[in-house]
Amino acid sequence: MQSEIKNWGFQEYLSAGYFFLLLLGVITESVFYRIIGINILQYAGLSDILISPISLLTANPFLIIILLIITGFTYLFMKHLLPKMANRKAAGKAVPISDTRLLLLMAQFVLFLFIGIEIGRGLKLKAKIAEGKTLPDFIIKFSESGEQPVKVVGQNASYLFYVPEGEKQVIICPIGGNIIQMKKLVNP
Repeated sequence: MQSEIKNWGFQEYLSAGYFFLLLLGVITESVFYRIIGINILQYAGLSDILISPISLLTANPFLIIILLIITGFTYLFMKHLLPKMANRKAAGKAVPISDTRLLLLMAQFVLFLFIGIEIGRGLKLKAKIAEGKTLPDFIIKFSESGEQPVKVVGQNASYLFYVPEGEKQVIICPIGGNIIQMKKLVNP
């Protein structure tokens, strides 16, 4: 398998990256929304799933820095420091880690980092919803029922997931034809 991966071209790496992004999106979105009681796969399209990890990264620039530091240190440790440490301990020559294994290890780190973040977000939000302590971050103007302050839990191309102020349940609303305007509150 390693010799096959070493012969990969740009297209093969692009396909593997696409598959990883899809897997990362499906797992992380499913984990987060399942914790708050929603089967997101019933409401999300392929583009929503593919964009979700990128959306999480762009929403929190600190996460990008953490991700770069973790992957950078992992690369340095596995490619340079680990073989040197093994050379000191063993009389023989240490076998360096292959690029394929290093890539798989770094992909696992990224996957587990994202899963951990989504579990934390989901559990925190679930506790706030159960206590009825979600603070509104938007005022939504609906086409037929006026305005309502809400805590927006998530949004994709077709649906808005929100908790009305003081409520203890997530409401799923189709966006098309129902929502006229969403006004972001300054200090939610």
